[in-house]
Amino acid sequence: MGFDGDEYEIDGMKYERPTHIINYFVPPELVDYRVRVGNRVANSSMRKAGKFGTMIDEAIRANWRDPKIAKPTPESKCALMAWYRWMQDFVVTDISFPDTVFSEELSIAGTPDFVFGNTIVDIKCSSRISPLYFAQLGAYAFLSDEKPEDLAVLRLDKNTGMYEYVTASSVNLSVDDCISYFMSLVHSYRSYKQVQSTLKGKEVAT
Repeated sequence: MGFDGDEYEIDGMKYERPTHIINYFVPPELVDYRVRVGNRVANSSMRKAGKFGTMIDEAIRANWRDPKIAKPTPESKCALMAWYRWMQDFVVTDISFPDTVFSEELSIAGTPDFVFGNTIVDIKCSSRISPLYFAQLGAYAFLSDEKPEDLAVLRLDKNTGMYEYVTASSVNLSVDDCISYFMSLVHSYRSYKQVQSTLKGKEVAT
């Protein structure tokens, strides 16, 4: 199985990551940020944030009871402090880490961060919780062999050491709502790419 960051490839068939699709739908505040700082700075910041999030995810997946960072920074210490606080507050005694799951129907593949009880949870280290996170969770629910009871975002603040744990149900979204949310983005994304491909190299009358 190959993986290049945006997609997996198995036996010549490519599977896109849900995040690759969802990232085409940029929140207005991020558009404003790009305009303000420029694409180079924005792209560099996003890559740095992505690497940081992956580092925290991998540390938790490797040893969720006592995750370690090889070269800890103040930010990584805060993120892990937030994780410990969440475990203590929710009296976490067991969680599971699903493998990558695939859908030939949609040609997508994704790896949920972890399952707590019967809730699929996605870890984020962003400064706020985006509505798009629930579309990503909808993708994981769609891919799951067993439908979860709920979906949740666990945001680990890398500056304060505090956390936010927000379930889909607490924002009046059912699991089916989140799946439909993701499906609508997939349809929009694939339609856009199809039209883009058709128009490529053609002059458009004005």
